[in-house]
Amino acid sequence: MDEVKKLTIKDIRRMYEEKEPMSWISIYDYPMAYYADQAGIDVIFVGDSSTTTVLGYPNTLYASMDQMIMFAGAVTRAVKHAFVIGDLPYRSYQASVEDAVRNAMRYMAEGHVDAVKCEGGEEVCDRIAEIVKWGMPCHGHIGVTPQSLAAQGGYMSQGRTLDTAVKLVTDAIALEQAGCFAIVLECVPQQITKVIQEHIHIPAISIGGGPADGQLLIVQDLLGMFPGHKPKFVKEYAHLGEEMTRAFKQYRDEVKAFVHPAPENCYNVKPEFVEDLNYKQFQSLIQDERARELCYEGHRRFDLVRWGILVETVKRVSKEINSKGGEYVSEAHNLCPIPQTEIIKNSNLEQN
Repeated sequence: MDEVKKLTIKDIRRMYEEKEPMSWISIYDYPMAYYADQAGIDVIFVGDSSTTTVLGYPNTLYASMDQMIMFAGAVTRAVKHAFVIGDLPYRSYQASVEDAVRNAMRYMAEGHVDAVKCEGGEEVCDRIAEIVKWGMPCHGHIGVTPQSLAAQGGYMSQGRTLDTAVKLVTDAIALEQAGCFAIVLECVPQQITKVIQEHIHIPAISIGGGPADGQLLIVQDLLGMFPGHKPKFVKEYAHLGEEMTRAFKQYRDEVKAFVHPAPENCYNVKPEFVEDLNYKQFQSLIQDERARELCYEGHRRFDLVRWGILVETVKRVSKEINSKGGEYVSEAHNLCPIPQTEIIKNSNLEQN
């Protein structure tokens, strides 16, 4: 990007009014957010899908506010351009309006997001209205709502019958009236998305909802990094999963074959160090330092024991520092103690 301009809620509105399609991506970490931002992505959505795509849980119900704030912070530290939205997770807003406002405030203050998101239709409008009342932009999410999959009977397209389609349209209208600045439509028939767009005056963002005012994909899906089932709406723009496997295998093979690290991957001492100090001198300095640590701090005894120089070294250093420590060591101290567990197993063993 030639000029870095941080997008705001006004830019979201402007793009909608100018009919400029918006690019949204769900991202949860610093490197991905950095490169997406460099590419000029409009909106980065820190979704609770991180629970499944990053942490490996079977669904999004495991998400917590602390987890989501951690992911949001990683993203906002990377972003200079994109508008960043934090997804309010399960249990963070359903129980009460107070919970919703409190956790939205946490997102804004601790995660430094630009807006938050609530799943649901008319049933969450009082939460959204109160969040917006306190100066926090909020967008809605209808269609497939992963936090309510148990009630929806699983992950399946919503709005394919007359009554469910009508419910989606009425929910969208209610969300706009509650103050939402945008609405995500997940796995909704494209014909219903078009009807919804005709009845609302805010951006409709599609993730499996066909053409809309903007499109949303999860970064692992977009980059071909997530194994297993791929929803119909997913388009892979790269196959990084395959490339990562290839790179990991090459690394493993090079380590096994002593190819890595190569000389260019290694650090070296300064030439004058090699000239002024040979290996024996270097070893002697290390042993002397270990001895002093033992005499002064009571540490490093076993280094000296395994080198077989405990007694002679302690006697020498004790003399140098005018200590009586050398009087209390004997050749028996050069021996490593046998673990008591081994003595118990074998009665013929005697302690060194």
